[in-house]
Order: sequence, then C-alpha cells, then structure tokens
Amino acid sequence: MKILHICNSDGGGAGIAAFRLHLALRAEGIDSWMAVRDRKNEACKVVTLDSPAAKIARRVNGRSERRAKLGLKEASGVLWSVSDWRTFNVSTINRIGADLVHLHWINGGTLGIPDLRKIEAPLVWSLHDIWPLSNGAHYLGDDFDVGGEVEMRKVTIERRVQNAKEKCWADLNLTWIPLSTWMAEQVKSSAYSYSYPVEQIWNSVPQSIYKLGNQKEARKNLSLPLERKIILFGAENAFEDRRKGSDLLVKALESLPRRQKDNPDTAMFLSFGGDGKERKLSNGYTIKDIGRIEGDDSLAALYQAADLFICPSREDNLPNTCVEAVSTGLPVVSFSVGGLSDIVVPGLSGCLIPPFSTELLSQAIQKFIEGELRYDRDEIFEFALNRFSPERQVKEITKVYSGALGRFKNRLEL
Repeated sequence: MKILHICNSDGGGAGIAAFRLHLALRAEGIDSWMAVRDRKNEACKVVTLDSPAAKIARRVNGRSERRAKLGLKEASGVLWSVSDWRTFNVSTINRIGADLVHLHWINGGTLGIPDLRKIEAPLVWSLHDIWPLSNGAHYLGDDFDVGGEVEMRKVTIERRVQNAKEKCWADLNLTWIPLSTWMAEQVKSSAYSYSYPVEQIWNSVPQSIYKLGNQKEARKNLSLPLERKIILFGAENAFEDRRKGSDLLVKALESLPRRQKDNPDTAMFLSFGGDGKERKLSNGYTIKDIGRIEGDDSLAALYQAADLFICPSREDNLPNTCVEAVSTGLPVVSFSVGGLSDIVVPGLSGCLIPPFSTELLSQAIQKFIEGELRYDRDEIFEFALNRFSPERQVKEITKVYSGALGRFKNRLEL
C-alpha cells in the first residue's frame, strides 16, 4: 500500500502532525510518502510540490486572494482561505502513483477546491481545522458583523467558497478523519460533509522523545531554577495569534496576588514560540519568552523541566503542544473549548476552565502554585502513552485506508 500525504508544509502545527504520522507509517513498513509546498525535512520521502506552473498560479491567485480577504482575520480573530483556484499540482500528485492520497492542511497554494476531483486515487482527509467544512474560515472565530467593506468581503468570500465546494465536492471518493471528538461534531453539522464516511482518530507524538524525564536534570541543562514551580505556555506565534489566547493568560496572571519583592518567588512563568521578549506584568511578575524551540528533543526537555502547562486558547482542535505536554507527564490547564477535553481529563491530566473565565484560570494557577492542586505525572504519562501512541494511530488509520480502498475498488467495478 503506497500512501501519499499532502500538506502545505512538513512544519507548523498541521505539518508536524502529518510528518509524524508519515514517519510512524514508515516505521511500521508502510510505503508512505509526503508532498509539500514548503519543505523543512530533506529526507524521509518528502517531496516538493512546486512546478513552474504552480508557482505562477500561486503568485497570481495568491495576490488576488490576499486582497479579497483583507481585514477579515483582524475582524474575526481567525485565518480565512478561499482556495477556489487550480494550483497545477495535481499532475505531480498523480505521477507519484499512490494507492491512496491523505490530505492534511492544503491551503496556501498547495491544492485548490477544484483540484480534488482530479486526483485519481481515493482520498482521506485529516481535519486539522474546520476550513474543509466551512465557507472559508479555518475556525469558528468570533461572531462579528462589522459592516462596511470588511463585511462585504466576508460575504463575497463565503459565496465563492460555497459555490466552489458545491460544484466540486459532492462526488468525491473521500473519508473524513476528524482529529478530536469536537471536530467529529463539526463534520456532522456541516453542509459539506456530504455523508462521506467519518472516522475520528487522535494524532500521536514520537514517544521515544516525549516521555517522562528527570526534572532536576532537565532544569540543570536548561539553566532553570530548581526550587521554583515553572508554569509554561507555548504556541506558534504565541503572542501574535489571538486565537491562542495569550491576552487571556496575561489577564489571568495579573490577577494573581501581587509579587512581594522581599520574598523569594515561588513560581516562574515561561513561554516559547513568541518573540523572545520578557513581558512585565502589572503585579510585578514577568513572562519570559525563550523564542522558537528547534527540535523535538529540546522541546521535550522543556516540558520535562516544567510543572504545569497552560493552554488559554479561545478555540483549538487537538493542539500538538498539549499532546506533547501530557506525553511527558506534564498536567495541562485549559479552557473547555474545541478538542481540549480529549487531552485534558479533569482530575487526571489537568483542569478544564469554563470559557473564558480569566478569574477561574487565575485561581487554578494559584492553587497549583500553593500545592492545593496536584497531579501525578506517572498517571498522566500512562494516560498519554495509550491515547497518543504512534502504534495506536497507525493501527486505526491503516484500517481506514483499507476501507477507503475497498470502497474505491467497488465503485470502479460498478
């Protein structure tokens, strides 16, 4: 069985998850390939989708799309994509000769809506966000009606996406793979699901890396204090992406009792994925951002060194950071949104806060610092070991592949 994964990149949130699946399949002897527009990994059967025609199409149509959605992300708080144009990448995909094509995050000029019906192999699609199910938004976002030009752009984009999907997606050989229970519910309620088969499967992490570690050694290696509780937050573009909720975290931390200069600090607040700056809070505390973390080993060591991970997202599916955190035994406190409840099991792997109570989030953090809120890292690790293992993911996903190939064969025989 030859599988081809399609993703905009093999880096970034969706790209990392797709690349990990690709490697997990290869580790089990499956002939897995990956085709991306923006390649980060040179080996491991990862090829680039970037023909001269595709570059021209992306430059021309990408410029037009950026103009069409100007101001929408700022108004709604989430990313929007149109992708109703041909990318000229399908011929490259078909030449690879895969038995099955596994779609991931396909926007940014990787594939367009009209391209999917030109792919010769059956399709499965891992839903990293709701764009495949929506009229252009990658997440539900804020309810907004700003009026004027931005509202007109929103309506125009929604019509364009709706027309393209209704025209091109009603007769595909497709199986949906929502990555969380929440995303599975979005499939059920979407007009674009077209009653295609649905199989919910969680992502995995490389558990030889994301595992229990020696906290003391991790802190020594990272030059972090041994005696303080380290509260960690991290995301790609951590302080720029409104959906990730850094402003809510700051508000919660500023509600903590004021720092006493004469007393030794009992907590340290760290973040990663931001701009590397130190942020001073109104109550005397600081959030020290250590910037982008390169490599799984370094990121795993940071989780092992920490005591608590905070995920203040306004909306999220199955964030890699939280899966990685619990896989090292690190408890997670998050708002009860999206697919976080698949990762954060109250009393076991962390604490879910009603959205978007910064007061209750602050109280949970304070209780943890004071020792009133405790978690067993061994129990969290065992929970994650079972739920987010590559072996479990490969077993479930190869079953989906077999079913999709069987339906495709039956369809050809009709």
